[in-house]
Amino acid sequence: MKHRMISINIFLIVFVMGSFLFLSILQAQDDTSYIKFSGSSRLYTQYSNRQGTNQQVPTKFWRWDLNPTLTVYGIPISMNFFLSSEQSCLRQNINRFSLSLVTTKLLRKVPVLSYFSRLGIGTCYPIYSPLTLSGVPVTGADIELTPGIFYFAFTWGRTQKAIQGTTTRAPTYAQNLISGKIGLGKKESSHFYLTILHARDDENSISPDTSFNVTPQENYLVGAEANLSLFEKRFRLEGELAVSMLTRDVQSAELDVSAIPSWLVNLVKPKISSSIDYAYSVKSSLHLSNTKLSGAVKMVGPGFYSLGVPYLRNDELTYEARVEQRLWKRRVSLASYFRRGRDNLIPWKRSTTISTAYGINVGLRFRKLPYLQLNYAPYFRSNDYDVDSLKIDNKTSLFSVVTGYNHQFGEINISTNFYFSLQDSKTKLGLSDYSNQNFSLNEAISFRFPLTLSSSISLNKTNYSGKTSQILSFDLNGSYRAFKKWQNTFGLRLSNQEGQDKKTGFYLISSFPVWKIGDVNLRAEQNFFRDSEVPTKDYDEFILSVTISRRW
Repeated sequence: MKHRMISINIFLIVFVMGSFLFLSILQAQDDTSYIKFSGSSRLYTQYSNRQGTNQQVPTKFWRWDLNPTLTVYGIPISMNFFLSSEQSCLRQNINRFSLSLVTTKLLRKVPVLSYFSRLGIGTCYPIYSPLTLSGVPVTGADIELTPGIFYFAFTWGRTQKAIQGTTTRAPTYAQNLISGKIGLGKKESSHFYLTILHARDDENSISPDTSFNVTPQENYLVGAEANLSLFEKRFRLEGELAVSMLTRDVQSAELDVSAIPSWLVNLVKPKISSSIDYAYSVKSSLHLSNTKLSGAVKMVGPGFYSLGVPYLRNDELTYEARVEQRLWKRRVSLASYFRRGRDNLIPWKRSTTISTAYGINVGLRFRKLPYLQLNYAPYFRSNDYDVDSLKIDNKTSLFSVVTGYNHQFGEINISTNFYFSLQDSKTKLGLSDYSNQNFSLNEAISFRFPLTLSSSISLNKTNYSGKTSQILSFDLNGSYRAFKKWQNTFGLRLSNQEGQDKKTGFYLISSFPVWKIGDVNLRAEQNFFRDSEVPTKDYDEFILSVTISRRW
């Protein structure tokens, strides 16, 4: 098996080098050619002699990201390949491939093709709206058409593959999704769109497993969104409404409700495990020359779920307002926000949790003076539980100061930056009270010749439940560029946690071009960790990474 992995890695390196050479030859073609190649490629590989503490990243891995664009008679076709040795049958795919049509001014002049604003095949990431479909990888097809004032989008494919569970890992059903969107108007201006989405797990894709109580699901969703843009887009009013029905187990018994029209029952086939709810959001913004005002209201019902946005938090009503103001020719900036939210909207839980947050930010940037950035952001969270021991009354505040100044002494440029932050958290009973202070000073000196010296020192003080810890860190490095293209950096890092552990390390970074293959970046670091309380936790760590990148 070891020899097989070595052979695969050698083949990969040869294939990548060959690809770079082939693309370099194509790049040398005449500008009048009807077929042209452009794009970028990045190969990253890392080796370490131990696995990181509390990490799942393997000691050895590689990742290759290739993004070529083929232009045929002025029509650009973009491709994306991503391959990694971290691909595993025990989790969702890391490897991906996609083919998409890139919208250009020239393409808009081509009949039929001018209607496509997005055309993707392979692993796509469609974005419809925050309540319907956004960010989920779909392996299939994603199309967006904008003929005139009309708008049409269609997405179809697999959102997750089937993974049979183990004694320690929950299984995953294969899931397919299909969605469509139709309406009037351009996305960046006034418009009105309707969305329909259907996602379903394949109950036959894995063997039944009751260990983790995972059941095949099905989701129907209908949504509507509108956008009104006026006064050259200085004023915007946006709104979205979505209704969703989620069946938690498609194998459960059917629901017999006479109040539901028969045609709808035949379409969505509700089960006893089905639930239906809705969500909405309204946003408004006004942009003037030096003033920005915005506000938003968002409600997600406790029974609202969309498999197109699986991580959307439900049972929540939030509203917020923001204001930004610039003064004195934008040398002074002021910003503030207020946000409030609560759950238990039905109510269906024994208590309601309320969260409130606001923030104030002040920025000063005057010539020949240090810049200054101040930020204060408190956060409050409480509930009305009838049992005193279960009540929550948390108060957290964050205050930070950032300042710095760039000054020149002859041919030497010196940059000084200072950062301070204070986070303080109080709880009702005081058992989890927490405070953290962080001080950081950074200095960089650049000479006329290609040499830069940098240093930073930071102090982190933490107090948790009456126990105090302090970490002092120091970093010193120097960078020198030789032969105009060979950049080298050497650095030393020290970290000392008072009375507990020490970490010392040094690193070397070297970047240089290699003929027409690409730019190579080498990084090697050696770390020494010593635990004064538990010597068995001591370790030495070596990490080597290589990056080969190319643009053409």
